[in-house]
Amino acid sequence: MGFHSSKRQFLKTGLFGLIGLGTAGRVLARNKAKPHVLVAGAGAFGGWAALYLLRQGARVTLVDPWGPGNPLSSSGGQTRNLTGAYGTPEVYREWAQRSMRLWLEHQERWQLPLYEPIGALWMARENLTLGDTATDRTADYTRWMDEDVEGAEKLTPDEANSRFPQISMDGIRTTLYEKEAGILFARRACYAVIDGFLAEGGDYRQAGVVSTRTKDGEMQGVTLSDGSKIEADRYVFACGPWLGKLFPEVVGKHLVVTRQEIYYLQTPDGDDRFHKSKLPHWVDWGREIWWGVPAHQTWGFAVADHGLGPHFDPASGDRRVSDSGKQAARAQVGARFPGMKGAAYLTGRVCQYTNTPDGDYIIDRHPEAENAWIYGGGSGTGFHAGPARGQDMAGYVLGRGMPDPRFSLSRFQESA
Repeated sequence: MGFHSSKRQFLKTGLFGLIGLGTAGRVLARNKAKPHVLVAGAGAFGGWAALYLLRQGARVTLVDPWGPGNPLSSSGGQTRNLTGAYGTPEVYREWAQRSMRLWLEHQERWQLPLYEPIGALWMARENLTLGDTATDRTADYTRWMDEDVEGAEKLTPDEANSRFPQISMDGIRTTLYEKEAGILFARRACYAVIDGFLAEGGDYRQAGVVSTRTKDGEMQGVTLSDGSKIEADRYVFACGPWLGKLFPEVVGKHLVVTRQEIYYLQTPDGDDRFHKSKLPHWVDWGREIWWGVPAHQTWGFAVADHGLGPHFDPASGDRRVSDSGKQAARAQVGARFPGMKGAAYLTGRVCQYTNTPDGDYIIDRHPEAENAWIYGGGSGTGFHAGPARGQDMAGYVLGRGMPDPRFSLSRFQESA
């Protein structure tokens, strides 16, 4: 089932009202030899995990209260950056590079544009020093900017300015340019993964998990927001910013949800220098971290502050973009891209990061339920590596391998 045909089916049955589509799911339901896995959350974490669980031999039920790529999710919005030239730790680099291949593979398989290689330019400011930010992950990046990185070309500020003269290199110490990096069309990708999951025999239900039942060291079922109950053999909870609400005692104190704003600015009339055909996506890294995506499709020039915003309730928080944020974004863009100085604000959106104290993900079993996994804590970097991470997550759930200990829940007790 292709994206457009399945979209018509969505409309026919009600928005993402997909319960019971096709015969493959019913056939799997009768095959008791296949372990039944419930996956909660249809974003970049849960969607890919559900698809690969299906491919690795499970019967899978995927649930989400608002559907893939919805405006309340951390996986929504127009684009995400895709990069393979990670520094340390090795697991992040391997996931990123494998995911680049998997995005291309699925783009071909589904005949749907998901990824466009426009390049990436990482700029390190002269005031960037180790210890400027709170997490060890940023220290990894700052070291990485001064090293030779596979898949990236180190450029002096003058060399980078010669290649991209629309960017001012004022205050920049060094840059890395990654030719094969690009942008992912995020919301479209979320839809496509669920399309693929359904076409391969998965079962999707639009409902959220509101409670779980655990006894004798195992999870024995969940209750959904529509009042129904599901019992499965194994469970994966990839609920993004709702993980802490669902499991307050287990992960609530280890996850902080923050309010993040992204802004779209108008490019100069008749000037294509700030379009994706002429400019890579970029990261401007100093004591503040700004990133952006050049103008694409009918959207303007995107810019966002990667710094952590205030604490945020994803269910009830105010999603209006702040005037102060708009002003800061326009000032940042005007300084780094002089031809965009004074650019008009077009639109914006509020999303959220689900942050762990060290910036690493949580990939671990529930401490009171051996058959349930907690999978989240994307900390603003989780989307691009969804395919490879989902491939591995499926293996963990089905008993093939274990995740790196850096993603365990026990690390929080060890560091207390």
